[in-house]
Amino acid sequence: MNKTIAVLLAGVSFLSLTACEEACTLEARTSVLVHVSDAEGEPLDGQVQFDAGDGPQDCFQIGDIAGDYACAYEIGGELEILVSAEGYKDHVQSVTIESDVCHVITQELDIELDLEVED
Repeated sequence: MNKTIAVLLAGVSFLSLTACEEACTLEARTSVLVHVSDAEGEPLDGQVQFDAGDGPQDCFQIGDIAGDYACAYEIGGELEILVSAEGYKDHVQSVTIESDVCHVITQELDIELDLEVED
């Protein structure tokens, strides 16, 4: 193969790769948004954590909005969400977070806690 053809082939490959690339942003996307409520749909404050296999980590309450939490940033795969609130039964739920070329695809969970029944 002569040098001219090799350079042309290399140039075509380079162009096709750059034409297919997506422009990714630098933002960090939330892996899971969790909405916690009681049986009547009223938001609940509590503790929300996620576990990606390396131990539980706290989620963050979104602003002053009761019951809304952001869990993990740009963590994909299987996550376990752990929710607790005083006077309510603990709740554990697994969720699978997928990714596109650049970021995780945020999943939203609506979690309704059941009242704790005393014996």
